[in-house]
Amino acid sequence: MDNLNIGIAGELRVMSELLLRGKNPAKSYLDKGIDCILENGKTIQIKTSRIGNREKVYTFTFRDYMGKAQELNVNFVICWCVEDNIFLIIPSNCINGKKCIRFTLNSTKDELKLKRYINNWESLN
Repeated sequence: MDNLNIGIAGELRVMSELLLRGKNPAKSYLDKGIDCILENGKTIQIKTSRIGNREKVYTFTFRDYMGKAQELNVNFVICWCVEDNIFLIIPSNCINGKKCIRFTLNSTKDELKLKRYINNWESLN
């Protein structure tokens, strides 16, 4: 499956999860970094990753077309770890300036660093 299909699947999966949690996401059809907007005005970028074959790690990239760290103009980034069906709900100010974040489920270091973001849907209120 190519990256475009995975990205679209991720957007639909996250929007479905938001609907099930009583949120009403509106899809942004212009690709300017905002994938959906909630009724409360909070903006979200959605990233999707499948587990890497060699490293067993999820990698989410935040690079522009020149390879520089992407400036995020949203309130939150929601990263979906496909195989483990885990969502990382991260305020964008925790990611700005980074080219990527990596998450390994069984890594104590990664879990401690990212644990507060795992399925943290309440932060969207």
